[in-house]
Amino acid sequence: MKALILAAGRGSDLNPLTQVKPKHLLPILNKPIIVRLIEEVAKIGIKEVGVVVHYKKDLITNTIGTGKELGVEITYIDQRNTNGTAIAVYEARDFIKESPVLVLHGDITVDAEKISRVIKEYEREQHPIVLGVEVPPSEADLQTQPQIIFDEDRVLRKSSRVPIYMSRFVVNTGVYVLTPEVLKYLPKTPPTVKGKRELIKTLELMSMDRPVKVIVVEGGWWYNLNYPWDLLDANKHFLRSIETYIVGSVEQGVLIEGKIVLMEDSVIESGATIIGPVYIGRNVVIGSNTVIGPYTVICDDVKIGPLTFISGSLLMSRCIVNSHCSIFDTILGEEVYLESGVMIPATSITGDTIKVVVNDRIVDSRREHLGAIIADGAKIGANSSVSPGAVIEPKAIVPMGSRVSGIFRLRS
Repeated sequence: MKALILAAGRGSDLNPLTQVKPKHLLPILNKPIIVRLIEEVAKIGIKEVGVVVHYKKDLITNTIGTGKELGVEITYIDQRNTNGTAIAVYEARDFIKESPVLVLHGDITVDAEKISRVIKEYEREQHPIVLGVEVPPSEADLQTQPQIIFDEDRVLRKSSRVPIYMSRFVVNTGVYVLTPEVLKYLPKTPPTVKGKRELIKTLELMSMDRPVKVIVVEGGWWYNLNYPWDLLDANKHFLRSIETYIVGSVEQGVLIEGKIVLMEDSVIESGATIIGPVYIGRNVVIGSNTVIGPYTVICDDVKIGPLTFISGSLLMSRCIVNSHCSIFDTILGEEVYLESGVMIPATSITGDTIKVVVNDRIVDSRREHLGAIIADGAKIGANSSVSPGAVIEPKAIVPMGSRVSGIFRLRS
């Protein structure tokens, strides 16, 4: 069996992070999400992997290469029309026309055990398979991940029907096994209300002629990167399963509580406190008397000055955070530079859930704790304060002593 990973889209609701890179290259524990997907596919013995690309495709091809280092052989397919996942699969018709294929959305988390379960179900049923995940209504975002409707025999039905399970929603994980027969239904796929031609709609159409089976599993392992804060949740999930692994340098007087990963050529300077779970990548410096709180991921080549406090945050590669900063539940893109005394709290003084400007519309994150989303190359001047939910776009320069809320754009 081959695998096909759909990685053509930009992920505009992940702005500003995806203004400079596709969402599939955003990191989970210092590893691009698409690389993590390919590794899980390779674990179950699949060697031929097609990757459908379009937006900033050179960044993806340069990251993955031939796939040899990941144990697979990669075929790249350019999706010229990016108007939906059904079109993406149809663009790959020459790659999938001869045998069943495992199809994965390129912006999800799924492990080898779940993939293997889907394939085994296909081998038993010999019908196309959709993997669904149960989520409570409070976690369902049916605009971005519509509910899957199926009958008592777990056969897919059109989503306009009345839901069977009212207390919990079953949503599409973006994991399928398809047969070559799907190719004749792809061009007939009706558009959604947003005008997209989505693969789940193809399978609903196909189910009118033959069974399309739905596997339902419980949630807790699956994350779909719809919004920036989903990236924090995904990293938090994977941090829960780390085991302590220290190959970097820990100076005298460092206090470590809980599980941490400290990769090679990194140093934690004297007097620092690390409260796990925490992941620290390669060639990182954690300054003296700094505190790194739980559920923090620090990617490669990051420098953190003394007397800084960071918790619940993701710092991508080559960030520099100077002394006396406080950062909570925040995403820093690559090469972000914070001068001394920058404060990024994560709690609204009114106690409300944090609202974020996404593509010039206000989105409720539905969480009471969320810091800022700061894109690659941004610079924030000394003693500035960035409000919860604020967005700072790539390469923006925030003057010292500023108070930032809403969205801060590059000043020419």
